[in-house]
Amino acid sequence: MGNRRYEPPKTWFRSDRFFRSDEKWYFHTREGLSVGPYRTRFEAEVDAGMLLSILRDTPSEDTHRAIRDFLLGTGGDLDYVNDPAFTSYVTQEGNRALRQKAG
Repeated sequence: MGNRRYEPPKTWFRSDRFFRSDEKWYFHTREGLSVGPYRTRFEAEVDAGMLLSILRDTPSEDTHRAIRDFLLGTGGDLDYVNDPAFTSYVTQEGNRALRQKAG
């Protein structure tokens, strides 16, 4: 696992980032936070990817603020949107594409 641009080199404990609890999906961040719940693993993967892309360019002293803004969907002073409607749209389009491919 690589380091983010502003992180010092470090060895990371590797485990599955995604987990299920009470029929809902969550993901872990390197900062030790559990993010969720999501209806499907795919939805959790989409948001984890969005958060990862944000954190890649975020200085380490700002990571907690960036995660907070992401979870609240406020965007803060960063240029992104964490909108459940967007995640639902991506999930629906992905499912539609898979049905067409299989069908």
